Amino acid sequence: MIFGHYSIPIKTLNKSEIPPQLAAQPNTTVQQVVRVVHIMFIPIFPFEKTWVLKSNGESYKMNPEANRALSAAYGRGIPFYAFAGPILIALFFMVTSIGNCSRKRQQKVDYEQGNVNRMATFKSYVNEPSVNDYYHLKESDKKFIAKVSEVKKDSFVLAYPMDDQSSYRYDNSKKLAYFNNPNANVKLQSIAKEDILNILESKKDLDNMTDMGLLIPEEVGGINSLYLSYITRNSEHSIQKDYVDQALEEEVKAAFNYYVENRTPIGTSINLITQESRQLFLDLYNNTKLNDFVPEVGMLSTKYGDSPSIFRYYMYTKFIFMKEGKEDMKDEDILEELGFFLQLLDLGLWSIGLDGKDHVKNTNIKGISFSSPTEATLELSAASNLLVRSENIRYKAKMNKEDGEWKLDILSTFDFSNQQYYSTVRSGTLATKKTQLRATIVDELNNGGLGVTIPDIWKY
Repeated sequence: MIFGHYSIPIKTLNKSEIPPQLAAQPNTTVQQVVRVVHIMFIPIFPFEKTWVLKSNGESYKMNPEANRALSAAYGRGIPFYAFAGPILIALFFMVTSIGNCSRKRQQKVDYEQGNVNRMATFKSYVNEPSVNDYYHLKESDKKFIAKVSEVKKDSFVLAYPMDDQSSYRYDNSKKLAYFNNPNANVKLQSIAKEDILNILESKKDLDNMTDMGLLIPEEVGGINSLYLSYITRNSEHSIQKDYVDQALEEEVKAAFNYYVENRTPIGTSINLITQESRQLFLDLYNNTKLNDFVPEVGMLSTKYGDSPSIFRYYMYTKFIFMKEGKEDMKDEDILEELGFFLQLLDLGLWSIGLDGKDHVKNTNIKGISFSSPTEATLELSAASNLLVRSENIRYKAKMNKEDGEWKLDILSTFDFSNQQYYSTVRSGTLATKKTQLRATIVDELNNGGLGVTIPDIWKY
């Protein structure tokens, strides 16, 4: 019962206290009770206080005269727990309020300490400036970034752009590329350290990070007055991670496009892929020569080792290519003959497009990022070549600079094929999908009219 009322005993008379006229019956008890309204049996408020006589399991109300007499002699006030509900609610709000106050006090302490720490960081950047420092500025309603270009004893030179920064203000790699470009349209202005330190001293509250103070007056800068918002510094790690310049990006694009146009004949193609990709073909050949070798998960010492594309390579190498008496070949012949054979499987960007759907030539470069000056990741898109209905597939590929030349990591381009494979299996975990796809590839060889019978040990 959610709502209702019940009685709470607040005084029970002992035998010596019970008036003689009420003790005639055995097992008689006289109690003063308070009747309360409850919610879930939690008392909310009392609505009556009275005396009752309990005998043989029954309760009887006293008449008004007996009530007054007993109350005068033995009566008690209404106990606080008759208001348990309101008390609990009040306690809840009190504890919550105390907690909120304590939390706000701690937030204020943390905020003030954060201000102190940020201010100390900003001052350290000013006192010991670096060409990796960026000054975030505001001109009227326009926000942009300027970079320290030269450090002097008591000042430094700030380069602030005259171009629109909307395309790179929040992109670290593009920001680096802009300021690293010797032809960038920038204005140079010498700034005294003392002037910036004075601005920082005048800004006690860093909550509003805009309009910290006037950095370059209009009559000095030659443009609208510039206000300092805050200062950031690129770490050496972030610079290396986001390293890029326009010339390097053009190098990668040119190398990728050169691969696309010159991936045949096979001799040229082999020379345009990374050493890791070349080693993949040698590992395929050497491992499939072993009679007791089974391509289990992790069959290659590479992060691409258990993908459906690699498994298909293994199966076709083992049961089609090796049938032609290819057990004793030199490395150069393996790379050329096996590489050409695998190109016919049309996986990733290791393809010669014999099916009329040359996804390699139709690949579009959507973007390029760099993890170092010698490692690039390309964001690509191309029409699917393994699905019944054509779809646009977004995928990534990697290029590495080896001996001064950009080479394509063929293993990374299997992302294009693997995404298509996985989309054909509508449910299940990735491991389940891989198992189903391996079974499909085995069935493709068994029942594809290729004259192949796959031993049970190779089946999943």
